[in-house]
Amino acid sequence: MSASGTSRLTPELGLLAACMRWPSEAGRLAAVRSAAADPALDWDDFARAVDRHRAAGFAHDGLSRAGIAAPEAFRQALARRAAQDGLVNRVFARETVTMIGALEAAGVATLALKGAGLAGLVYGDLALRQSRDIDLLVAEEDLVRADEVCRQAGYRRLQPSPDIDDVRLAAWRRWRKDFIYRHASRDLTLELHFRPVLDPVRAARLDLWGARRRLDVPGLGALPVPDGPALYAYLCLHGALCGWFRMKWLADLAALLAGRSETEVEALHDGAVARGAGRASGQALLLLERVFDRPLSAGLRTRLGGDPAIRWLADFAFGVMADPREPGAAPLGAGAIELSHLVLAEDWRARRQEIGVWLIDWPLVQALGLPRGLWFLYPLLRGPAWLVRKLRRSGPARTPARP
Repeated sequence: MSASGTSRLTPELGLLAACMRWPSEAGRLAAVRSAAADPALDWDDFARAVDRHRAAGFAHDGLSRAGIAAPEAFRQALARRAAQDGLVNRVFARETVTMIGALEAAGVATLALKGAGLAGLVYGDLALRQSRDIDLLVAEEDLVRADEVCRQAGYRRLQPSPDIDDVRLAAWRRWRKDFIYRHASRDLTLELHFRPVLDPVRAARLDLWGARRRLDVPGLGALPVPDGPALYAYLCLHGALCGWFRMKWLADLAALLAGRSETEVEALHDGAVARGAGRASGQALLLLERVFDRPLSAGLRTRLGGDPAIRWLADFAFGVMADPREPGAAPLGAGAIELSHLVLAEDWRARRQEIGVWLIDWPLVQALGLPRGLWFLYPLLRGPAWLVRKLRRSGPARTPARP
């Protein structure tokens, strides 16, 4: 994956982007009908694109509302998938409300990241946006209490290991941003974030706690969610750090900006710059222009287009998004996304942070458990540790013992 390649969406991605426009109005339906009429459209490739971008709800809603006569087998399969995703989304939404209630009852302030909170905020509909897990944000000083609440609610901690010692747990909290849980009896995964992003300084600058609101989700209850410029900056940064490899993340941003004036969008971008997410915001706005035909003001277009780093980031992310393969299946795909973080970083402190995270070898941390004063050795030992593991794996084959 690179910044080179086509600058236009395939017919299949063009149709998917049209289905993901929001709100659903005449312009969206006209775009869906126009894209579906493309003679080059391949419905099998479209089905693969829907799966790749986890967008069954959007695709089913867009095609149905526009009255598109898709092949019957595909239409039925898509309807089943969308209905199943909708049911799962409701389960996750209910559990999100339940867990936030339990955490708040224990005195732990909590925010719903993405998931049901974001779907309710920008779409007003839980069925459209597919959820795979529950993402909650707590303050790091509340992490121990929050961990106890999650375990009492039936969640088993997968990462870090439940029996990790204090020294290794301190290292995890330094170089990671969340705890991962799996419910003991239900098909539910929960990510308990104590920072919204890995970099502690960048996380503090985002200041998600400073702009929040309680969102009423019909039939479920209220969810505390980030709001305003902080939410915009976070969505930009989350998408950018993932290389925007799911189109649904860009659709979330497009829905958040729907109905906002050019002046308001420029103010949100300036707010993102102040929060250390200026390049991520610029990348996102150029992608929105290319993928969802959202125009930029002449002044903002000149600002963004005049920055070589932002232009490269937009081209790079477009290539990642348009690739039919998952990043992990493409040569250097995930690695290329990580390297793009160096371009996203806006100063050398942030770049040193990114490089430092790359140089941490977690099997080595687990094996050695060095005290905090010796953590500087971990990056230095990564190369030798990798070489030792490689030599062990490629050592001479043993001759089987004779019976």
